[in-house]
Amino acid sequence: MTIIRICPHTELNIFVIEGNTEPERQTPMWGRGRIDHVGLQAASHEAFATIRQPLIDEAASDGTVNDFGGVESIFFRDPDGLEGEVLIAKSSR
Repeated sequence: MTIIRICPHTELNIFVIEGNTEPERQTPMWGRGRIDHVGLQAASHEAFATIRQPLIDEAASDGTVNDFGGVESIFFRDPDGLEGEVLIAKSSR
């Protein structure tokens, strides 16, 4: 994995998965664009909780809070099937 920091609160995580045949079925450049998921940073722990509840209510998430060391996150899936993640830094408490 390579992490490209775009700005203080934005990064792009790039993976190469050996043996992955997914790109072979996709259309040429500019016609493809498989994105694994999009991560969004919550402004505060209160905002994280406020965002989390409607995701659960709408069955877009099971509500599981993941502990990734320096951050906590919740994953969700939008109506088109794209996976998203809302994160909050533990240090922002």
